[in-house]
Amino acid sequence: YNGIMTIRCARVWVENCYIHNWFIYGVLASESKQFQIDNNRIITSDAAGTNNAYGIMATGDDPAVSLVSEGSISFNVIKDVKCWDGIMSHSAADLRIVGNVITDVRSGIDMSNTVGNSIGNVVIANNYIRSTAVNTHGATPALHGGILINGLSAGNQIFGVVCSGNIIDNFFNIAGLVLAGNCSNISISNCRSVAVSGNVVKNCGAQQTSSGILVSGTSDDISVSGNTFQGDMS
Repeated sequence: YNGIMTIRCARVWVENCYIHNWFIYGVLASESKQFQIDNNRIITSDAAGTNNAYGIMATGDDPAVSLVSEGSISFNVIKDVKCWDGIMSHSAADLRIVGNVITDVRSGIDMSNTVGNSIGNVVIANNYIRSTAVNTHGATPALHGGILINGLSAGNQIFGVVCSGNIIDNFFNIAGLVLAGNCSNISISNCRSVAVSGNVVKNCGAQQTSSGILVSGTSDDISVSGNTFQGDMS
């Protein structure tokens, strides 16, 4: 059903594992601290249709006791999660997501905050992310994008994020997409103190809000510089 699950744990190492044909979670490390999920191969979620599935998921819960913190999700190969996310996190602090190869996914790295807790001090760097070509959700509205850094509201902003040196490839080319939320190749919403630099967005399709970088909501102190765009973005 799932690959490796570690919940409410500290000092966790998941390294050099080969996980394939799981269902919802390839690796789960929610409400955990001081974890390294590095150098793994996480291949093929068997979830279909409008199910949600995650190559790697590390989320918090109650901010007083259960923030995800001091974590590394780096140098993994994540492939074939057609219906949802390569990597997902919210309610996190002091997190680095570096050097992953994430392909054939609905969304690459999803930091969308849905529970009202803050995300802070996150580095998302040097990842290669390529979209799936299959729309498993059909006419059901759903998120789509390369890197989604979306705070919940003006009162629950994501803060202190570096998004640098990533390659976002082939998003918004799927026929019949029905989008929900803040979707873009790189989306920054309800954030503060965020630097977006040196990213490459390529082979884009022009579909609804398919901008190269979308900054929206109540966002403060945002730096966007030195990024490269290629494709038919809206």
